[in-house]
Amino acid sequence: MTSINRFDRALETLRQALAERPGKNAAAGKSSQGREVGRAAASNRTQQLRRRIKDRLASLDLSQRAGQEKGATIFLETVLGNEFGAELLEDPAFYNLLADVRNTMFADQGTQKDLVSLLMELKGSN
Repeated sequence: MTSINRFDRALETLRQALAERPGKNAAAGKSSQGREVGRAAASNRTQQLRRRIKDRLASLDLSQRAGQEKGATIFLETVLGNEFGAELLEDPAFYNLLADVRNTMFADQGTQKDLVSLLMELKGSN
């Protein structure tokens, strides 16, 4: 498995989108040493996130539709909670939005297949 897999690419895409928001460009002037430290910290956070997702997926049967849907919810909840903060998880409207996102992803067969593959990869990762 390469070091840049689907999970890492998905997280990087999300982070780039967040970094491009107005008022978030303070990091543009970082030194190369600062960027290296930032990359190492991001890699550590990514590994911690992967472990949390793996632990939460452990009891699911991803060969069944219900397990796949629950796994997608766990993935989205964990990643978005990590990116936007735990207070997001306390907002009841967040779970309605989460269900809409999951349902939209499952409505497209290609996206569903990719997502289930990612979940299986994460569940089986070390």
